[in-house]
Amino acid sequence: MTKPYISKQKVRNFVSRVSCDKTDAIEKEYEALLTQEIKSLDAFKRLEEALSEARKAAKDIRQAGFGDSVLASIPTSEFLIDRMISRCKSFYNEPPKTWASICELLKPFVERLAKVRNARQSAYRIIDEAQTGRGAADALKEAGLDYYTWEARKPEMVLDLSALKGGD
Repeated sequence: MTKPYISKQKVRNFVSRVSCDKTDAIEKEYEALLTQEIKSLDAFKRLEEALSEARKAAKDIRQAGFGDSVLASIPTSEFLIDRMISRCKSFYNEPPKTWASICELLKPFVERLAKVRNARQSAYRIIDEAQTGRGAADALKEAGLDYYTWEARKPEMVLDLSALKGGD
């Protein structure tokens, strides 16, 4: 039986997929840690209480017939946490003093992300230098990244074409 054709692009897509899976997992992990750390701060707990009181007042304003624009403009604590985390990502390399604590928590995660990105670039170099897709897959397997195992695990796409059938 002949082996199926493996293009360099298929191998590149594999590396991209593995890299994305790893970076997504790391990002979810640090977002969970930061959320936990932020929620544990006494100052943030006071902020949540203040937001709750503001929501109650805004509901009273709405009940009085003055619309719900005030209520809609009060942010949720989850929104504020997401904003802090996303702003932290942009400040990470040169954080101002006001962002130093949160950026310090991120340091190990950023280092792990950098390792994943560097490994992805190294894998791309291996692919580019290989003569064929199969050669790239073999070289990556020697380096510890097994395309063949990944390809074998990939579930077969089964198309449900029953909706296209005519009938009663």
